[in-house]
Amino acid sequence: MQLNQQKEQLESIASKLTAVSDRLGLIGNYLENISYEYKRGDAWAVDFSLFNRDGLQNLMNSLDDIQEQVQGHSNSLVDLGDELANVK
Repeated sequence: MQLNQQKEQLESIASKLTAVSDRLGLIGNYLENISYEYKRGDAWAVDFSLFNRDGLQNLMNSLDDIQEQVQGHSNSLVDLGDELANVK
């Protein structure tokens, strides 16, 4: 029974890490769009995206959230590994 619970916990962590990965993909797309606007020479669009829509602040907040989530998931994996080591 304990192994099934650990398997479910690992699946839950994997699902959450997939969500983090998806969020990083969205951030990558946002940065790619900014880069395209910059290369196109459309400084107004870059400024608008980064500052008028609080894009830069939202990006920084998102990265902070992702860092906290990944650290939490990493800690959970370490704890599960310790539990598994004690089962053997």
